[in-house]
Amino acid sequence: MVDKCYASRDFQYTGSIMYHWMEVNVKMRMLNLGKPSEVPKLNENMAIDLGAELLGEAIIFFIAAASITAEYIRSSLKEKDKAVAKEEQFMNLENEINDLKFTVDKQEVEIRHLTRTYYALQQKQSEDKQLENKSFSCTSENIVGSDESRGILQHAIDHAIESIKGKI
Repeated sequence: MVDKCYASRDFQYTGSIMYHWMEVNVKMRMLNLGKPSEVPKLNENMAIDLGAELLGEAIIFFIAAASITAEYIRSSLKEKDKAVAKEEQFMNLENEINDLKFTVDKQEVEIRHLTRTYYALQQKQSEDKQLENKSFSCTSENIVGSDESRGILQHAIDHAIESIKGKI
């Protein structure tokens, strides 16, 4: 790098000489010595060395700045990915909860239906037992009544068969 600075006379005179002039002015003002009347000029070797040093420091600074920027971008993307993953996990949990709620509601409906069926069967069974008890004590009136019931039932069956045949 120093060799390139030696070869570049533009870099030697512009960069390092301007830096030297600014450095001397800033130091003089910071020390309250006033504005310098004349800034001593650098010889060629000192200007080249100062230019090479400035170039090396500038390169190191830009590499460090690029590294910091790249690390910041990488960490920002990593945090964004974490947030997206968390949101996705939350949505999955929410969907699972909704599915479980639906399943519970469906099972509650089935339980109510089965409970009603159970009680209906239990009531029918108790009615059947009551009918059996009554049928043992049949009288002629009960037999006539049962014939009438059979007649009504037969009439309903005949009517249903005729309506089915009519539809065919």
